[in-house]
Amino acid sequence: MFGSLKYAVSRAARKAGYSLGALVMIMIGLGFLTAAAWLYLTEIRSSLFAALVIGGVYFGLGLVLMALASIDRPVPMAHPSHTEPPAAGSMTGIITALMQGVGAGIAAGSARKAAAAPPPPPPPPPADPYAPRGGPYS
Repeated sequence: MFGSLKYAVSRAARKAGYSLGALVMIMIGLGFLTAAAWLYLTEIRSSLFAALVIGGVYFGLGLVLMALASIDRPVPMAHPSHTEPPAAGSMTGIITALMQGVGAGIAAGSARKAAAAPPPPPPPPPADPYAPRGGPYS
């Protein structure tokens, strides 16, 4: 039990570490790309133009990411919460009802056997009124 928990924790920690390292590398690369874009844009135009273009690109990317974050996606469920029952007269419905009944009977029988105390012994048989009793006519 604890082995699987330990494995899951170590796997999550490793994944978080790699993700953090990747994020740091992406941020460093973004800084260098921004500097290169600034140098190029100031070379072909002016520093005001470079600031407007780079600021506009970051602002636009921020808007796109906010739009993506605001999308609500339905949570996938492992088991459907509601399934349509089969039609009443179909063979599938009859077989399903039969198997549910058999399963309920097996469960009830095993629960009864597990919880029941042994039955009391049967009562003695009643006395036979026609049996000889040891009187004068016996």
